[in-house]
Amino acid sequence: MSVNQMSEGRKLQLQGCFVCGTTNPKGLHAEFEKTEGGAEAIYVPAREQEGWPGIIHGGILLALMDEAMSYALFFHDIHAFTARLDSRFRRPARPDEALRITAEMFNRRRPLVDATARITTVVGAVAVAEASGRYRIVGRELEA
Repeated sequence: MSVNQMSEGRKLQLQGCFVCGTTNPKGLHAEFEKTEGGAEAIYVPAREQEGWPGIIHGGILLALMDEAMSYALFFHDIHAFTARLDSRFRRPARPDEALRITAEMFNRRRPLVDATARITTVVGAVAVAEASGRYRIVGRELEA
């Protein structure tokens, strides 16, 4: 499943999302796909997403990992919001460098779910960043 395969109502709700929203003019427009264990996206950051020259801002990378973990839950019909994030950056990500963002959930004990995410380069699978997150499950009222 991808965002394009979601119900029209759910797609409308996500259009403005900074990370995955299709109509947000300043958004990242990342497209996550369901995997066996969670979610995955390939993303190529732009020069406008730099912090220091030639280095993608860590907040952009963290937002991508948070979104990947959220999708890992969503693809398993778990609706939750971020309660905690921990991250570690291994090496700088560069503009125009293709990145693979993967995430999976690993521990579910209501009302919390734990997940992990990782960013690697597409070429060479070099570790860029990793994160762990704790998400608080909510009801479907967020879909309204």
